[in-house]
Amino acid sequence: MKHRLFNTLSVLSSVLFVATAILWVRSYWQSDFIQVLTAPTCFIFGTIRGEVGVAVALHEPVDKVSSPKFLWETGRPYSLRELADEMTVTQAGGFAILHQPLLLTSLWGIALPCWFVMGITALPAISLVCKRSRNAFRKRRNICLKCGYDLRATPNRCPECGAIPTGSKVTT
Repeated sequence: MKHRLFNTLSVLSSVLFVATAILWVRSYWQSDFIQVLTAPTCFIFGTIRGEVGVAVALHEPVDKVSSPKFLWETGRPYSLRELADEMTVTQAGGFAILHQPLLLTSLWGIALPCWFVMGITALPAISLVCKRSRNAFRKRRNICLKCGYDLRATPNRCPECGAIPTGSKVTT
């Protein structure tokens, strides 16, 4: 069960890696903003010229929203400098914190460089590839997959951890 969950996580992270790469390239030609409107909160996901931003806007409910509404806006690419004219932007090393206090709304958000998001989403897939290559190396060398003990003298069971190698026949 644990292996299946990790494999699913690795595939999902690979999909997110590719999606982030596509958004990174697209963000230099077009900005995308996806908004999810609920009663007192608005969640915003967007691309800002090489960066991915996530924001939460808390506002006074003007009218009751019975179900969440989704909005997708596209437009010309923004940069963080242009957003600094409209809101407070604290930026360091490509990372940014956004804040926009208004009369009835308060918006807080973060902007992360796309390369950082791609690196984070690549980690599970990289660890899966490393684990599989390590296991293939150990199988070729007749080494225990769990603890790394040399199994040439005892090919049916590992004397170190007690694991039974795959493909071996144990007689009791």
